[in-house]
Amino acid sequence: MAMVLVSALAIMGAGCDGNPTTVSLEDLAPPPGLTSVTGDGAVVLRRQASNFGEDHGGFYLYQSSGTQPVTPGESIPGVLGTAALATLTTTQGSGFFTTTVGGQVNGATYSFLVVAFKDGGGKLSRPSNVISDTSRREFATLDLTNSTGNSLGPCQLPIAISIVPGSSVA
Repeated sequence: MAMVLVSALAIMGAGCDGNPTTVSLEDLAPPPGLTSVTGDGAVVLRRQASNFGEDHGGFYLYQSSGTQPVTPGESIPGVLGTAALATLTTTQGSGFFTTTVGGQVNGATYSFLVVAFKDGGGKLSRPSNVISDTSRREFATLDLTNSTGNSLGPCQLPIAISIVPGSSVA
């Protein structure tokens, strides 16, 4: 009887110290399919909600510098910290979600993962896959033609175009 009581108290106490508890896949599924699109000083993250019919409160987004392992395991890797970069709330139970993470240094690599949460953040899903991305400025594409009219094909060059008010561009 004493062994059963101790076990019950240990289970009831999980998460009571203010730290969230990672729950089973059946209780709260991790968001699958995290992908990214590189931007200028930003990264656009897209993920799926797999929590069809589940009572989730939203998602926590975590970020770290550098490239991290793609499969994080059962819990959020320590390198991603203990505090989420953002809390993404939604009442939408399924579908795709897109989030833009700005303030990135062009040329620097960042890694991201997402977890679903419920019960006010007291219960977390296992982490999504980890995605790494390096933001960079966009390049213009020019189709160059030489003086004899032969196309040299598209080239990507970093250019800046200034248009003076009152002038025209031909």
